[in-house]
Parts: sequence; C-alpha cells; structure tokens
Amino acid sequence: MEFKINLVGWNSVFAVPRAIVDEYIKLASGDNLKVLLYCLRYGGQSLSDGEIARATNVGVESVNSSLEFWKQRGLFSEQTASADIPLSVKKVEAERDPEFAPKEISSIAKDDETVKYIFEKVQLQKGKITHTEQKTIVQIIEYHNMKPDVLLMLVEYCFGANKFSPKYIKTVALDWLNNGINTHESASLKIKELEELENARHGPQKTKTEKTGKKSSFDLDELEKQIMEEYKKNRK
Repeated sequence: MEFKINLVGWNSVFAVPRAIVDEYIKLASGDNLKVLLYCLRYGGQSLSDGEIARATNVGVESVNSSLEFWKQRGLFSEQTASADIPLSVKKVEAERDPEFAPKEISSIAKDDETVKYIFEKVQLQKGKITHTEQKTIVQIIEYHNMKPDVLLMLVEYCFGANKFSPKYIKTVALDWLNNGINTHESASLKIKELEELENARHGPQKTKTEKTGKKSSFDLDELEKQIMEEYKKNRK
C-alpha cells in the first residue's frame, strides 16, 4: 500500500530539519517528537515549559526532559535563564555527544538489531557490559556513524592490545573517522599499521587470543554475512 501526503486544505507548513528523520527518528520518544514539533511551529518565540505541556498534553517534567534531549543534539539553544524558555532553532550540529539514559539504550538495543548484535559480541569477549560501555558503542554507531564492522574490528584490536576502555575506544574511533577510516579494508590496514608500530617499539606481543589459545569471537566473515545485512536494512 502506498501513501501520499494531501496538503489540500492545509493553510501553511513549517520546516523540520532533515537530520531529525535521518539521524534521530529512532532515538527520539513520542514525547520528544511532540515537544519538538510544537517548538518548531513557534520557532523564535519564548515558550514556557507549562505552555508547551498544555499544548502537547505532555507532562512538564517530560517537556523539560525532551528539551534537554534536543539541546544535547544541538537543535535548541537556551538564551536566558527565566521562567520562560526562549528557544531558537539552529543547525543540527551538537557540540558534544548526546547522553543516553539506561532506558534509552535498552530501547535502542531492542529496536536496532545492529546495536544488539554488537553488544552480544562485546559481551562474549568481556562479560557483562557496563552502561558507560553501552553508551560509548551507541554514540559511535548512532551519532558518529561508524560502520558496525569497523567498530567491531576496533574493539577486537583494543582487546588484543589490552587497551579496552570506553575512553580509549572512543578516542581511537573518532581519530579513525576524522582520517576517513570507516571501511573494512581501511580498518584492516590501520590495525596492521598499529600492530607493526607496536612490534617495532616493544617486539612481537602475544594477543589475548594467542595467550588463551582460543579463536577470537569476532569472525569477520560472519560480520559480512550478518551484521552488514542488518545495517543496510536498518538504514534504508
């Protein structure tokens, strides 16, 4: 069944930034979207949380949580600290990574098979994943748009080099992305380069896999068959 928007009888329209759909439609809750639409409709005006709550039938607490959600993603800027919340819509370009509450992460993992798959693979390596580790993975995949197979290759490298920590993984991930490393091939070359550099400094080091004699749980052939299919399907 096909659907077509019928604009006949609508007096006017207002703009919604494309990034809302392209980047955040899966992350935002229903309340987040209701509050956003109302604020976009009255963009540039001073709006109180009470006014937004009455107009959207969203509780004041949820209104403020929703405003914070969009502020963290760079859509709103708060201009003064008063009873009213003057909001101006600006280019969607967050100055810092968005935070994700445990419930948000659980919801993302439930709806996104790619994120769920990565969590399961990491858990095979280290056991239970902390909230900080989960948040880091979600930020890298959903916000910084690193391809999932590349992230898993990075995670495996960090495990093998005994450098697994959310801060280290995120630092390296951003460095790779800034240098255009976001494909299976480019990540393989980068890891080889890092390993050769490490060997030159300290001599050949045994990885965790070599020490235990166990095969790595990250089977890259399996990734090509499973996770990339899910990734492409979910991003259509």
